[in-house]
Order: sequence, then structure tokens, then C-alpha cells
Amino acid sequence: MKRSLFWYLKSTTKFILLSCAIFQTNEIALAYEGLSKNPGTRAMGMAGVFSAQSDDSSAIWYNPGAIALYKYISSDITIELGQRPISGENIDSLNDNIYENSDSETTLNFLAAYTRNIPFIKNNKYVGIGFSYFSPYNLQINVNAAINALSEIPYGYINAKYHQFSSLISARAHNKLSIGATFDFIWIDIECLEFQPCVQTGPTAIGVKFGALYEAIRTKELTLKISTLWQSEAETQYFSKPNSGIGSILNEYLPNRPNMFGIGASLQKPTPWMLITSNVIYESVNWSSSINKGKQLTDYHNIGVSFELMTNVKSGNSFGLRVGSKLMQSKESISSDVLINAIGLGYEIKRRHIIDVAIENRRVNGIDENSNYVTLSYAWQKTK
Repeated sequence: MKRSLFWYLKSTTKFILLSCAIFQTNEIALAYEGLSKNPGTRAMGMAGVFSAQSDDSSAIWYNPGAIALYKYISSDITIELGQRPISGENIDSLNDNIYENSDSETTLNFLAAYTRNIPFIKNNKYVGIGFSYFSPYNLQINVNAAINALSEIPYGYINAKYHQFSSLISARAHNKLSIGATFDFIWIDIECLEFQPCVQTGPTAIGVKFGALYEAIRTKELTLKISTLWQSEAETQYFSKPNSGIGSILNEYLPNRPNMFGIGASLQKPTPWMLITSNVIYESVNWSSSINKGKQLTDYHNIGVSFELMTNVKSGNSFGLRVGSKLMQSKESISSDVLINAIGLGYEIKRRHIIDVAIENRRVNGIDENSNYVTLSYAWQKTK
């Protein structure tokens, strides 16, 4: 059968595109999703599956639109101390795995405050403001670029510690709907492990996050809430880039904060003995737009489920048990999926002082990596 010139051109084009696709797939590397910490000990005890519940100040991270829906919360302050993961090896090639040889550090993980007591708004029942500090990542990265054009000696390994400060505004738009947003400022502390002098200041980034919570069903038997969340990408950059030294190339090695979209649901069921809350989430985290050393990072799908059981004990105090599981699933088979299982305990005194402890286990598929992290938090909450 005689084939036309168009057929050969079309077949050749398909072959080239397929070859490019295969080449690009080989260039896709691991992302840092499995190294992201779940802030807030209470939410950590539920493996971070919390966006449709978010009834404390950690909502500033999980869903900035949620907390205004809870009319009874006037103010909430949370402080958390605990362990968080540190990456072990950098993404140098497809054979390296950032989850291998990972470590942990104990530090101030999370600090948050929320209030509806705004001085210039009298009898305020609708609008709340707040802030939070959180350190989501501590990454060890190999900057393998040469120190100068006359030398083959690389800069070597650095520690890059990410910090995020978020300011919140959250408002109840309707009796069943609340919305909110945060303005996020991110800065990175750089520690050079093999090269001196290092940079005095690291790059910064700016981003936003929007969230909403809708109460779909409320009866005496149950309450159902639906949440949605969108987080912008935050590009790391220098506003005044250093002319020389390691600072001049850091942007090529430090990943941006990724864009993310999430939805969730929370079902609350009262019983004579306890209040049972169950949560589910789905998140799409787009690391592929965050370039690390010119390589495309793989995107992740996160799915999770959690439960909280709260029961009154005596003298107005209450006890809580929490469990959760979240699967961080890579869209690329070459990357490692991360499974988080968590459990937490909480004790609330006079509906004012809350002490929480949680432990989470992170297991990485494909490698022998199984890590545990523990956190402890204290929260003060004023209710009406």
C-alpha cells in the first residue's frame, strides 16, 4: 500500500513527541511532599486530615475560611514544640532519594493566634483576624555548581530552612458559609556546610491562600461540612540578587512553595457518650512548576481520612482521642509514595486550656525508611 507524504510526516511527529515524553519522564525527580510537616498537634494526630473541621487557630494553615463559621470561638492561641523531618540527600539524579538517611530536629514548629475581638468593630460576630508562624521544610541540598569558572570545586551541601508567616482574615458570609484568606511571607535561612563565606540572607517568597467552609447539613443527629482550599505558588527569589558567591545561583536549587488545590468533608455525630467527628480530604499538589536545579519535580495526589472522639469526663473537662491516615501518592512511578499514620490525645480543661500530644509514623514505599515524629502543644481558647 502506498503511503502519502502526510502519513510519514504524521508518523515521524508522533515518534518525536513520544521520544520527548519518555525523555522528560526520565528527567522528573522526587518532590519534597513527604517532608512537609503537619502543623498543629491536634491536626497532626489526624495526619493533617483537618481542612473541613479546622475549629482552632491551626485553621490559618489548613483552611483560612473555616474558623469564622464557629460562632462560639472568640479567641484561640496555640503554641507547638516537637520534631519535624529533615531531608537526607538531595535530588542529584534519579538514583538519589531525598527520603533516605532523613533525620529530624526538635524545634518550635507552630505558633498561631486568632480573635474576633477587633477594637474598631463593635459586637463583632462575623469577622476574625489572626496570624501564624510555621516552618514547613528543612532541606539539605547539594549545590553542585563550581565555585568559579577557574575551579571544579562545588559549593557543596547547604541546609535550607523554610519559614512562613501568614496573616489571616476570615468572615462568615452566611449562617452556613464562611470564607477567608491568608497573605503568606516566606523566607529561607541558608547554612553552608562545606563552603564559606555563606550568604547573610536567603531568598524570600510571597503567596496567598483562599479557603471556604460550607455547612451542608445540620440536624440533631449529624452535621456535614464541605471545604475547599486553594494555595498559590510562591516563587523563591532575591529582590536584590547577590552579584557573586553562592547567593547568585541559589534560586536554581531552592524549590518554590507549590500550588495546591484541596477539597474535604467533615461529618459530626453526637452520641450519649461522645462526639464523633470523621474527616476526608483530597489534595492535588503541583510540584511540577517548582524547578529544582532545572529538573521538573513530580506532582502529588494526597488522600486521607481521620477520626476524633471527644468525651466529657468531669468538672467540665473533656478528653479526646484522634487517629488519621494520609497517602501522599506521586503521579510518577519513579517517585516514592509516602504513607502517614498518626494518633493523638488531648485534654481540655474548663473549655479554656487544651493540651495535646501526637505521634505520626511516615513510611516511604520502595525504600527501607520508617520514621516517627512526636509533638506537644498548648492552646488557650476563649469561647462565648
